[in-house]
Amino acid sequence: MSGQALRGSYFFDSSIQRVKMNPAFAPKTNYATIPVLGDLSLTVNSNIGVSNFLFPKGGELYPYLNQNVTSAEFQAALPKYPSIKMAMDMDVLGAGFYVGPKGFVTFDVGSRVNLRMDVPSELFIFLKDGMAKDTYNFKDFAISQDAYVQVSGGYRRDLGDLVPGLTVGAKLKLLFGLEKVDMRINNAQIRMGQDKWELTTDAEGVIYGKGVSFSEGQEDGELPSINFDPQNLGLAGFGFAVDLGAEYKLPLDIPVLDGVNFSASVVDLGTIFYSDDNVSKLQSKGSASFEGLKDINAQFDIDESLKKIAADFMALANFEEVQGTGGSSAITPKAYVGVEAPMLNNLMSVGLLYSYMYGINDLTLSYNLKVKDIFNVGLNYSMLNNAKSMGFLVEFIPRNGVAIFLGTDYLNMQYTPQGLPVDKLIMNAKFGLNATFGSKHTKR
Repeated sequence: MSGQALRGSYFFDSSIQRVKMNPAFAPKTNYATIPVLGDLSLTVNSNIGVSNFLFPKGGELYPYLNQNVTSAEFQAALPKYPSIKMAMDMDVLGAGFYVGPKGFVTFDVGSRVNLRMDVPSELFIFLKDGMAKDTYNFKDFAISQDAYVQVSGGYRRDLGDLVPGLTVGAKLKLLFGLEKVDMRINNAQIRMGQDKWELTTDAEGVIYGKGVSFSEGQEDGELPSINFDPQNLGLAGFGFAVDLGAEYKLPLDIPVLDGVNFSASVVDLGTIFYSDDNVSKLQSKGSASFEGLKDINAQFDIDESLKKIAADFMALANFEEVQGTGGSSAITPKAYVGVEAPMLNNLMSVGLLYSYMYGINDLTLSYNLKVKDIFNVGLNYSMLNNAKSMGFLVEFIPRNGVAIFLGTDYLNMQYTPQGLPVDKLIMNAKFGLNATFGSKHTKR
């Protein structure tokens, strides 16, 4: 499931979290992460939600498979390329402290888990229309998931003596790959008959991992499986990544307005390399046939039928292991560009932040209230993501003590009883505790 620093913290000078978005940033205090509780984040980003599959009609709510929902209504509500991206980050150890009046050093150890699934819209149309069409084409059906441990060290330097207002920073990350699964159906075509469904496939997959193996189905229609051997799980790959960033503060002699701050960064530029004995390559190309349902448009038990359809469809790929060699896997890069206008002696500010992550562009407008550099409250509005949602952030960062932060970039207002957003499935939550112990630089 993809985690990230909250964009709402990007424009808070005293925020500990914003260091992760731009290595040129530094908080106003030294800090040490409280193990495990220092930074926990969960993010889900999707262009589909409950409203794509449930339809209100005449005071009743119907699932998209119901005959009261027409195929045209369902297809109009469905995006062309449905996708879901999830991630979870956890910092185990971390620290940051000033080195002299101009330098700031960071160190952290944490785990990263990411999952992405791209599903062709034709699959949902197939489930809805069934035998209404003779042929369905599926392509770009992809599932990828990776897990790795990250050990990083960074340095931020104030270059005001050379260029007034300029600060730069960099972070080097050592990556220890635990596992990665990347499965893709490049193309698949189903021709449907009354007694038999025929499939032509072109699919591929790669499994990176120590103690991870692939088992083919022993019988026709039996799903292949990925097996984990706890006795042999361990480090499967090694790599590195870098974060690069800069900030420039332009002072302005204008009433109320204190200046304009410009910043930009790119983070997580890197790759993990896996050795030959930790890589399994899979391939499926050719034709196959299997027995399907005679008519999925008729009245039927939805739960049992969907289970059968899903099992049959996933069995179609029929992967076989092929000879392969070691390989590499790039981690997910992120980019940020921000402009901020601080006001009233930096008591508050407004900012505009462009961000790119997981293949999604976003633009976030934020209002930031900063009280004596120890209490931050922010509201923001993201206008390019699928939900176009509000977010908030609350941070308490004493000079000495325990700092706490809580917030989200996606504040959905309507949820189902099961806790799912009614509109798009977009959410994130971030919580953490850090010990702070002052700053010689700030005191000076």
